[in-house]
Amino acid sequence: MAIDHRDLRPLAELTARRVADAINVADPAVQATWYIDPTAGSDAGAGDSAAAALRTWAEFVRRVGVAPYIKSRVDVYLLGNIPVADPVFLRPIVQGSGMLFIHGTKTLVTAGVLTAVTARVVATNTPLSGADTTTPTVWAAHVGRLVEITASGTPARVGAAWWVAKDLGANTARFSTAVTQVVETGTAPSSTEVTPGVGDVFAVYTLSKIGILDILATHGTSLVTLTSRVIVEYANVVDDTAALKQSQLGATTYSTTRVSASRCLFSYRMFATNVSLQNCWYDTAAIAVFGNSTSASNGSAIMAAGGCAASSVQGIFGRLQLQSGALFQGTASITVVSKQGTLEIQDGGFMDWTAGPAISIRAEGVVYLGVVNGGVGRLWGTSAVAGTYAVQIHSGKLVLGTAGGTAPTLAGALTATQDFRVRGLVAGPAFDTTTNAWTSVGTNRNYTWANLALAVAASGFGGNAMDPTSGWGVFTEIV
Repeated sequence: MAIDHRDLRPLAELTARRVADAINVADPAVQATWYIDPTAGSDAGAGDSAAAALRTWAEFVRRVGVAPYIKSRVDVYLLGNIPVADPVFLRPIVQGSGMLFIHGTKTLVTAGVLTAVTARVVATNTPLSGADTTTPTVWAAHVGRLVEITASGTPARVGAAWWVAKDLGANTARFSTAVTQVVETGTAPSSTEVTPGVGDVFAVYTLSKIGILDILATHGTSLVTLTSRVIVEYANVVDDTAALKQSQLGATTYSTTRVSASRCLFSYRMFATNVSLQNCWYDTAAIAVFGNSTSASNGSAIMAAGGCAASSVQGIFGRLQLQSGALFQGTASITVVSKQGTLEIQDGGFMDWTAGPAISIRAEGVVYLGVVNGGVGRLWGTSAVAGTYAVQIHSGKLVLGTAGGTAPTLAGALTATQDFRVRGLVAGPAFDTTTNAWTSVGTNRNYTWANLALAVAASGFGGNAMDPTSGWGVFTEIV
């Protein structure tokens, strides 16, 4: 018998495994629930309960195939940390109403009771924050950890979660936007923003680790519908490979399959396509976005809904949406690159950035503020130092407004020295508040959202506010 290079455990277990091979080969459609326990499991087990859990993801893949057809709901529970040596690799083909759920494990670290809460108010650039002075909770130890409400006088708040973004001292912390648990409705993930209340009982969790996550989904036939999904939840994707970051998550570029991550922590350079990131934490040097859509919110393209980023997001070659109060904390910045790169901001906050722009537009990238779905732009936040600016245009376009050509109301425009600036422009065009138009170049630079919107609304420069001297071309318009 040849030794299986994936499994070097004792010969007795290998022999038992060979016997199991003959009786336990399972189709995901036949066995709808799987358990993997890297510590106590055995690859000779059935894998259908925690007591009979498999030991490796590799064994799960051996049984169902690298590219299994997912025709109904299949749940895979990861009961511990999955090492780099056992990559979570799969190329699922999702059909009809098929859904693949991969569940990590959350482990309780501490618990407490909120004694004070400051609600998120976009108009005043105020993020959510809270205190626990009775336990008391030392939040510095929990930055980057998930918090969930476990008991409340308002039952609807139970299960809502956020991330600890910053320790503010005196047992007080800044939080990411709190949202209810994501509901998979079969069309798009759905969650609701909530404001925690004084007296709410909370728990702080760490999440089980996945050494390498490499899942790229596609659809199988024309029967595929919007109910087809691949969902990963409660996982800390660490990608421990020092020399080569191998993790990726998404769907093939032209696939109608939806891929979501909910309440996950990503600590790697993420290559993402067609992903919805629901209330996730991004503690990584960069997120590279490819394909049609990726969003950070409670449901769309990358779409990022809620959640928090503790470092930069760069390399947007596709479409990134920020929704539901997605929060960038500290030195985080977003760089939009390439002609295909677009950043759509429905509701995104930037707090405490320390130098230069929060958002940098390069290589003819495009930033949309409040255009998506006819919404009002909610770009909010506060820089940590003077001399910063919200958006810097190197070469590209900044699009303001809503459908119909009316000037937008930018709720909670960032508090910075300038709202935006054009790279390389020494002296900007002055803004004439009487004619609501840009005039000749002068020293009176007044790069504010309000003045920019007025200039566009007054059809200044043919309806587009342009910089006639910098050579960078159109940098904003109403659509």
